[in-house]
Amino acid sequence: MTSATGPGTATAAPGEVWEAFARAVGKEHVSTAPDEIAACLDNTLGITRALAGVVRPGSVEEVQDVVRAANAHGQPLYPVSRGMNVGNGSRLPAGDGQVLVELGRLARIRSVDTDHGYAYVEPGVTQLDLSAHLKDSGAPFFPDVTGAATGASVLGNALEGGLGYTSRGHHRETLSDLEVVLGDGTLLRTGVFPGTGPDLSGLFVQSNFGIVTCARVELVPRPEAYASFRVELARDRDLEQLIDVLVRLRLHGQLDCLTHISNPLRAIGSVKSRDTTAYRPAAPWSAHGALYGSRAQVAAQRRGIRGALRGIASVRFFTDAGLARRRRAAHTLHGLQRLPLLPRAVSARAGALRQLLDNHQDIHELMRGTPSDAAFDHISRSLGWERLGLIWYSPSIEARGARVRDVVRVAEPVYREHGFAFSASFIMATTDRAVGVLGLTFDKHDPRDVARAHACYGHLVAEMEGIDVLPYRKNVLDSHLTRYPDPGRARALARLKRALDPGGVIAPRRYGIAADAADAAAARRADAATEQQADTAAVRRVDAAAHEADATE
Repeated sequence: MTSATGPGTATAAPGEVWEAFARAVGKEHVSTAPDEIAACLDNTLGITRALAGVVRPGSVEEVQDVVRAANAHGQPLYPVSRGMNVGNGSRLPAGDGQVLVELGRLARIRSVDTDHGYAYVEPGVTQLDLSAHLKDSGAPFFPDVTGAATGASVLGNALEGGLGYTSRGHHRETLSDLEVVLGDGTLLRTGVFPGTGPDLSGLFVQSNFGIVTCARVELVPRPEAYASFRVELARDRDLEQLIDVLVRLRLHGQLDCLTHISNPLRAIGSVKSRDTTAYRPAAPWSAHGALYGSRAQVAAQRRGIRGALRGIASVRFFTDAGLARRRRAAHTLHGLQRLPLLPRAVSARAGALRQLLDNHQDIHELMRGTPSDAAFDHISRSLGWERLGLIWYSPSIEARGARVRDVVRVAEPVYREHGFAFSASFIMATTDRAVGVLGLTFDKHDPRDVARAHACYGHLVAEMEGIDVLPYRKNVLDSHLTRYPDPGRARALARLKRALDPGGVIAPRRYGIAADAADAAAARRADAATEQQADTAAVRRVDAAAHEADATE
């Protein structure tokens, strides 16, 4: 899965194309310097790419000029928003020889509608940017954010189908009215839906048909009342029942969030405090989510959740006032630790409570629109960012407890076989789909460790396919190898690629979408067969009409 070239390798591209790029964006925003290329290609997957260079447009018109220049010289491009796709490739292109188009200079929040709750954002707008802008302006809304870093792109995450926490947490569904520079340099606005004609917005999620330069994202109303919650299972065997209960609560409107369920290792991975020695979750599975609405609605939801989980799991609810009370209690217990005769049990409880509050306070804020770097800070702590190897595998699973258990049952032995601890969480994405986030961490500067991680990932993918489980998003390790089970879908994607990016310059083979010679030949055969069928049907209609006319006469 690795390239034959070294990290940060530059590949030769015609001087004319660089002159064209420099005219489009300015010389200072074009680079082929080896050290800059190496920085751009830093990633956690433990693989390398040969990159032709970097271009940083600062306007929609400059993006159009870059795309036109790429077409004129046959130079493939790879657009990224902020390059924070950590664990899935960061800025890494899908193949060698591409020019990285960094869109960080397109960083405007173009508008915010405080009556209807949406914002128009460019790809350089980060989670922190949007969250701070809404707070500073006093807007009665906040953004649905993810556990990714504060510097992650709002638009970039949505275009990968990212998932957050609130009722707006299914980001590909809350994205509309995209402004897209297509592969031939023309500009498209997909519009809002419902509207006249097909809704085109979904075409640009996990695809390579164009470069998205702006889109409308939905915001979350600031509720009258807010409470986060934490669920803990006492027994591993109750995981299936927990998931089925959460599905029913969501289906009947008693739970309006994307609940996240984690095993102990994954739960520790989201700890904020640097002292994790005192935090060792005893629960085999824990979950967190949040409630939003009026005081009466939140109170009713609390009763419904507590009743539904009775006998299955313990559940604790946290409000701002409740967290403040617990923090005062933790402070008091911490003070008592100085007493010489304090029982060890009290001292241990003080440490556990303080750790729980440190951890949950961060999650509590995250689920109401305040992004955090805590999760990645912890993941990188043992190795440091310089050495951190991290690969995510994200299966899409039918939201049934038995199916989630199938994933755990198959994945855990794969991790053990390759010498890794099993780190897993599951997000209740919709009423009928759950998404897994399975992580592999390793030392990316140790070739043996990298080989072991890649072997584990490949084995995991194969085992999941064996139980009919496929990923909901892919990383750069194998995105270009994507195969679609439905041949009709594969042909349609190839035709769309040819129509919207006739030169094939935008991220070739990303998510397996290409319009190469083989694809074109297959599509031509299919088109010819379709036309022949249409001609035959037309002849039959004419014959039938003539026969009917003769009978009438």
